[in-house]
Amino acid sequence: MNRFKCFWNGILGKLFATTHKLEEPSYSEHVARPVRSHRDDSQFSWADESVLFLGLGDDLIGLAKGLADRGASVSFRSLTKFQDVYHLPLEKFTIVVMDDGSIEQSFDVIDIGGTLRRSDSALALIWASSAFTFSEVADQSTKGFCDILLALPSTPDKLALFFRR
Repeated sequence: MNRFKCFWNGILGKLFATTHKLEEPSYSEHVARPVRSHRDDSQFSWADESVLFLGLGDDLIGLAKGLADRGASVSFRSLTKFQDVYHLPLEKFTIVVMDDGSIEQSFDVIDIGGTLRRSDSALALIWASSAFTFSEVADQSTKGFCDILLALPSTPDKLALFFRR
């Protein structure tokens, strides 16, 4: 009986190993983020970036036009409810610019930015607001939901300074 058990386990082991070698994961449905070409960080170009604007303020529209004029791919989305953030095609974007939103919204930049940060840590998240006196890199208290605090109005050249090292 013991011999039969060893024989049977050996056959099952070989069958299991053979079956699993043939079943490799398929990545045919994988959608990759736009790949930035390898370059020196001092040679930053908006043409390599795909920017999503969450908001429709006049200052954001002016900034978006400037980015598009410099070759960036620019898209706009409005979030009417918080769950809309889960339907954003994040794999298509390298940068997300969020505005303060409206007073009627039950969510804010902290909610949206935090969710985006947890969803994709490679995204550059920018909180843009006319309430900021000057633009700066996020500090300990804000880096959980944004990388840059951008004072509006702003220009693509001012924003590009944060992407050059």
